[in-house]
Amino acid sequence: MAPKASAPKTVLDKIEAAVKALADPTGSSRVVILKFLKSEFGLENQNAVKKALKQGVDGARLIQKGQSFTVPGVEFEFKEPEDEKMT
Repeated sequence: MAPKASAPKTVLDKIEAAVKALADPTGSSRVVILKFLKSEFGLENQNAVKKALKQGVDGARLIQKGQSFTVPGVEFEFKEPEDEKMT
C-alpha cells in the first residue's frame, strides 16, 4: 500500500500547494494565494503569509517574479482561454 501524501503543515507548505494547484504559468499573485489559502485551508493571517512568502523566496523554495510567485522546477503549460481562441 502506497503512503498517502501528507497534508501541508506549515504556511509555506500551504503556499507551495496553492501555487501548484493554481497552475498559473506566469505565477500566482499574493492576493490569489491568500484567497486560495482562505478557501482551502481556512487560513486568513496575512502577516503569516507575508512572512512565509519572504522565507520561501529567501530559502529558494519560491521564486518571485514581480508580484507573482512560482515554485522552482514546476512548469505549467499556457492554455489560451476558450472564448479568445481564433477559429
